Order: sequence, then C-alpha cells, then structure tokens
Amino acid sequence: MHHPFTPVASVPVDPRKARVHEEGWQSWSPSGAYALGATPPPSSRLRSSRGRPHRPTNANWATVCYRPGVTAPAGTFQGEGLLALDPGDGSPVRLWAAVEPTREVPSIRLVCGDGRVAEISADGPVKEWTGPDIQSVLGDWATGLGLDAPRPAPTVWCSWYEYFTAVTEDDIHENLRAMDTLDLPVDVVQIDDGYQRALGDWLTLSGRFRSRAGIAEKIRSRGRRAGIWTAPFLVDPASDLAAAHPDWLVRDTTGGFAHAGRNWGHDLRVLDTTHPDAAAYLTEVFTTLRAEGYDYFKTDFLYAGALDGVRHADTDALTAYRVPWTAYATRTPTPSRPTAPASP
Repeated sequence: MHHPFTPVASVPVDPRKARVHEEGWQSWSPSGAYALGATPPPSSRLRSSRGRPHRPTNANWATVCYRPGVTAPAGTFQGEGLLALDPGDGSPVRLWAAVEPTREVPSIRLVCGDGRVAEISADGPVKEWTGPDIQSVLGDWATGLGLDAPRPAPTVWCSWYEYFTAVTEDDIHENLRAMDTLDLPVDVVQIDDGYQRALGDWLTLSGRFRSRAGIAEKIRSRGRRAGIWTAPFLVDPASDLAAAHPDWLVRDTTGGFAHAGRNWGHDLRVLDTTHPDAAAYLTEVFTTLRAEGYDYFKTDFLYAGALDGVRHADTDALTAYRVPWTAYATRTPTPSRPTAPASP
C-alpha cells in the first residue's frame, strides 16, 4: 500500500550545476545522476533521451522493470528508497533514504518548478545524510547499513546467452567437453531457463533433459560447480502448479490473479510465499536441487515477490518478499550461493 507524499525539504539550488541521483527500484531499474534540467518530458511514449532519466514506455515495462503503482509524474525525479541532490552552489550534497529499509522503502521525489528551489517529498519516513559529493555520501550511506562486503564472484558459464529456452542436456555436455578441451577457467556451469517444464514446475523436467542430478554429477566430476536457474516467485498459468493450487497464488483486490507482467507469451502470476503450503513447496524445490548437487542458484525475476496483492497472510508485499529468503538462509546448506536478477 502506498501512502500520500508529504514534504521533506526545500533546498536552494544553482540550476546550471545542480545534479540529482535517482535510485531504481530493482536491479533492472535504471539508476544514475542527472542534471537538474534533465527531468523526463511529459510524454509516456519517450523512454529516454540523452542525459535524461529512463521511464517505462508501457504498463508491462512499468511492472517488470520499475516500481508498479508509483510512476513518477512528468518533470519529477524519483528515487526508490534513496535520492540525492548536489545543489551545485557549493553547499553540501544531501541524501534522503529509508529509515528502516528492511521494513519500508519509500519513494522519494524532487521537483524544481521555479528552477531555484528543489522541493523534496516522500511517501514514507526518510533519514538525511550530507557529504561533499554524491559518490562520497552514497558511500557513507552504504557503510551505515553495516553489511558484509560481497564475496568474490566466480567465473560462470551460463546456457542462456547461447541457447535461451531451447537448451538441451546434450548442449550442456557438449560445452563441458569444450571447456575441458580448451582448458577454460570456468568455476560454475549454470543451466538456465529451459530445463523445466514450466515456470513454477521447477522439479518437472522438460523433454530436452533427462536427469538434473545426473548432469550436476557430471559437472562436478570435472571439478566445476553446478548452477541452476529459477524464477521462484513467477508462475506460468499453464503450469501444473497453477492448475493444482490456485490458492497458492497472489490475488488482486477484485479477486483475480495478481499480474506479474507478460513474458514467454503469458500473463504471469505470483506465488504467495505467505501460504504455508506454497512456502513448503519452495523450500522443497531448493533443498531438492541442493541435494542433487547444485550449489549456485540464479534466482531471477524477483520483483514479482514484492508486488502488491491479496495474500494468504495479512501482510505487506515487502514482508512477504523476505519470507522465502529467511527459509533459504536457514535451510539451505553452505556453500550455496544465490544470485538475484531483478531483485528489489
């Protein structure tokens, strides 16, 4: 649920030198710093122009790549959970960000109607940081989160970029042999979309694969790690899961199914991770894959888990989004490693 925007600050600016940093909603959302005069034009058809922030060109992109339900008005900068302003007049850079980002992520807006004073507003509580420039204040903010530094990334071969959804088990074996022949320093061989029958039916193989466990064993026997792709919050309406368990799916306020965007030729649905049986199924998926020898998980399209909707439990979308990650952390043995495309 989104709240009304309320004023946060009024900041005098030099319109010739001021810059604004917008933070995107998820990893597919654009983030960047822009000149104050580069606000998006009043045309929903224009995705971007040189030096201007990107905006969605249609409702589907608004769902898949941006924060649904909080589209920035024309002439407005908008950061999701974070926005920074360099006034350009020599005064300190100011950054506003969520007070408790694990609980609430407000949208933060900036408009500068008269060109001399920037008006900042937010639809939730924010805290302010200051610093000498945008990069340093972003660094101070990040340090304040107290998070561990990312682990070094392995070298990964991923089937998607050559085979897309048409990948076969024989393709994986062929590339394994090529890696050995060419002595390639590949740490992880990751099977992407195409091994499963449908989105949601993660443990049911497509006709192009014979054995998940068998191919994981083959990868590991060559001294490499086995990786696999899922989109854990997405459900294809043509899947067995959707047919057998419609009560596991998030609904909209009219009683229909919540819409996670259109892809693969289908209007996608959202798994309700607050439903105990759905959560148990997702845990079964990852524990099964881990037991089969996969310890690198590409978990994709994660924005879907944070979409608003009516769930089994009376909770907000961000809380629901975190539920399966808690289970993953506590039930999946180390050294399993998830990656998180399209993650808020």
